[in-house]
Amino acid sequence: MWFFGKDKKKEGKPVEAKSAPAQPLTSKQIKTQALMAQMRTLRAEIGEENLQKLVQKLKLEDLKKQVRHDIENDPVKRQRLLDEIRWHVHDDHSSDTRH
Repeated sequence: MWFFGKDKKKEGKPVEAKSAPAQPLTSKQIKTQALMAQMRTLRAEIGEENLQKLVQKLKLEDLKKQVRHDIENDPVKRQRLLDEIRWHVHDDHSSDTRH
């Protein structure tokens, strides 16, 4: 193995995979393949854009839960959030009255 780039000895030789004799699938492998096929069809039915929207909603829900947990259990994070809210509320009012 050469640490500073590609191994020059292996550069020109194609990698050959040794194929093992075909073994019968176990029941776990059969069920896994069936589940994966089912998930592929569902993904195709739902569509990639809708799937991405669902993922974003789930991430948003997880983020909301994390914020709620932090507010309830961590006084430092709660105080930081309150300070940030106060700053934005104060900033909004001062910009409206100066006109």
